[in-house]
Amino acid sequence: GGGGTTLSIGHVDQLSLRNVHANGTSGEAGVSEQNIVEITGTAEGNKLQNLSIQTCQFGAGTDVIGAALKLSWINDIDIRYNILHDVPEEGIRFWDSCTNVTVERNKFEATHRPFTLNTASATTHHQNILFRNNLVNQRVQYIYGDVGGINSPTGRGYYRNVGSGKNTTNLRIVNNTFVIEDGI
Repeated sequence: GGGGTTLSIGHVDQLSLRNVHANGTSGEAGVSEQNIVEITGTAEGNKLQNLSIQTCQFGAGTDVIGAALKLSWINDIDIRYNILHDVPEEGIRFWDSCTNVTVERNKFEATHRPFTLNTASATTHHQNILFRNNLVNQRVQYIYGDVGGINSPTGRGYYRNVGSGKNTTNLRIVNNTFVIEDGI
């Protein structure tokens, strides 16, 4: 992971995080990717199996560059009842080949985007992603588009980086609440 990652977990099957509070503090000069929590399998044929993240809180300061959660090479992911806040990038970044994912009943507050699906590498594909019944509460200054920069009200609730990789199949975004506040 990035040099400033707060918690990095390699290949561990049946991994469960409960009531974990992890906060990134400030950015590390010269490090381009500083995720708060990074969990990864090792390759397409050797994915981490059965990841559960529940009742956790992940947050950052405005100097952190990266995601609250960066997940790669994982099959069967359950992310429920968490708070992801004050993250200038994604709440959850699905990087390489995440399949059978449920993201449900989480609160995303002041994140650049609640989640992204990176499909920019030739080995990446995501399947069966369900983003359901989440609360996305954004403040105007935290919502920014890819061109407009910070303070631009053109940001997205979800973003898929499409490149040379394979497409995402069976992505469902259902019954979420998106609130945009003007203010602090």
